Amino acid sequence: MRILMVVLFLLAGTFCVPGCSSSGNGDSNKLTDKEKTDLVNFARYFLTKNDKFATQKQKAYILKNEPTMKIHYIAPKTGKAVMDWVLKDKTLRVICRGEFCTDKMQWKVAVYKSSKPKVISSGASYSPNKKKLTRDDFSDLLNRK
Repeated sequence: MRILMVVLFLLAGTFCVPGCSSSGNGDSNKLTDKEKTDLVNFARYFLTKNDKFATQKQKAYILKNEPTMKIHYIAPKTGKAVMDWVLKDKTLRVICRGEFCTDKMQWKVAVYKSSKPKVISSGASYSPNKKKLTRDDFSDLLNRK
């Protein structure tokens, strides 16, 4: 009887502790919908408060429309997020790297002249036609910790 009670206690503890159950699929390591929305809202705020990136009409479009967003994770809630707003004559790309939703994130804005993004300066570090990102691409961030 005592052994049965211990086994039941251990099983109950396994299901109550987050991250210990076998049914978890690792979603706690990814950004929640609210965190993704926060990233997009911060990018919108930055783009619309600075007059060098967009006109008033383009700013209205940025505020109303969702960007295309790609996220590459290298650790729990850490990696690189790329948000693109494709406008009529240019593409605005906001890139954030590091620990998401913290003050340790690095932000970058790139403006592309055509609707198809391409690297036009050495500062742009993301291109959809390039190789798949690996941990080496984030070595500077990983070594800082």
